[in-house]
Amino acid sequence: MKKSDKKVRNYSYNQVDINKGMDNFKKDRQKIIRNFPKNCSENYYLNNLDSLKKEFFIKNINKKQFFTINELFKIISYKKKYKTFKKSDNKLINFLQKKFETKRKIDEVYVKEIKRKITNIKQNRIDTLSLLSYILMLKFDFEKNFSYLSTSLKISDFIGDNFKKDQINASPLAILMYLSESRLIEKTLKDF
Repeated sequence: MKKSDKKVRNYSYNQVDINKGMDNFKKDRQKIIRNFPKNCSENYYLNNLDSLKKEFFIKNINKKQFFTINELFKIISYKKKYKTFKKSDNKLINFLQKKFETKRKIDEVYVKEIKRKITNIKQNRIDTLSLLSYILMLKFDFEKNFSYLSTSLKISDFIGDNFKKDQINASPLAILMYLSESRLIEKTLKDF
């Protein structure tokens, strides 16, 4: 093949107006947040996280499996207490992040050793997805790794697209996720 026969590829991109994109993003999120209960705030839900944990905790009778939402609450409790993440928590977070990115679903129960899902178990519960998204935001805020923020935003978009407004408004964990997301996006934009 001669040099003149090679196809030249153009890898240039159109200019992106980040401010316009962020304004549109904020407007979309404000439509969701506008429907939340009047007196709700991120701090309110964070202060009541222990009572939410009791409300959503699922008793596990089989030591060979784990309930995703229970593990996510444990991660938040540890992060809140020690201001960091455990290595084992990082493994689980990365595992769940990859599961969502590749399959667009998070199972409620997994077998511990091989992290295989249990059949006939629900997937993509709004509370579990919201809690995972919130943890990914915490990871982003802690490590400044944009892959965590990217997946978190994909999860919140997934929730907005696949759940009804009344389901979102009835989930305190979804409300926490959206309120935290708004704060984190504002903070991130100021840092850049």
